[in-house]
Amino acid sequence: MHASMERHEAASTRASGIQRRTPMPLISLQNITVGFGGPLLLEGVDLQIEPGERVCLVGRNGTGKSTIMRVITGEVKPDSGMVVFQQGLRTTLLTQEVPNNIRGSVFDVVAGAFGEQGRLLADYHHVSARLAHDHSEKLMAELEDVQHRFEAAGGWQMQQKVDEILTRLQLPEDAEFAELSGGLKRRVLLARRGYGDESDRHHKRGDEYWYCGLHRCSSSLTSLGSTVAQRTR
Repeated sequence: MHASMERHEAASTRASGIQRRTPMPLISLQNITVGFGGPLLLEGVDLQIEPGERVCLVGRNGTGKSTIMRVITGEVKPDSGMVVFQQGLRTTLLTQEVPNNIRGSVFDVVAGAFGEQGRLLADYHHVSARLAHDHSEKLMAELEDVQHRFEAAGGWQMQQKVDEILTRLQLPEDAEFAELSGGLKRRVLLARRGYGDESDRHHKRGDEYWYCGLHRCSSSLTSLGSTVAQRTR
């Protein structure tokens, strides 16, 4: 593994004369080895990511940057070594490429992070919007049916979360995802991943931390407590 690492520490607090306990790292890779059945791609890799830290992996193609990312998210199991997470941590991965098979509005995409509940929420959102122009009994009956299923699934709290994240990231909820700019698409995907796309690996951490970090760092596509990004020279 020949990729180098660039670190930017969070601003330290002023000295107060009080000795503070060093917090446990968010993520610790210990003596990681990965070979995929061939020559070793990663050998004896150690890495600690502290709260507030931003880490950039820099190196040529084939030096193991993506593999380290996938070891962290659990997509790749190391041949040897240990991966340790701070208790309650959640990891997620935002890929470099924007998928070209995502359909629907921004609201649909973000709500889709909640699986079947999210689909009910999206249905309720669309039917409610149609009521502004259509007050027919048929549509009212459709709304009543969707609302009943939505409430039975405990959807109101989920709607509050989706509404808040759309507001905080200033996302156009009714815009079609496919028509957005590349930057806005990434922001939408970041919002979706932040709330636990069904394919994510979860180390659950409080929503308030995610809200705070996502709002603070959305313009640079960073994450809540620490950021791991990769760059190829």
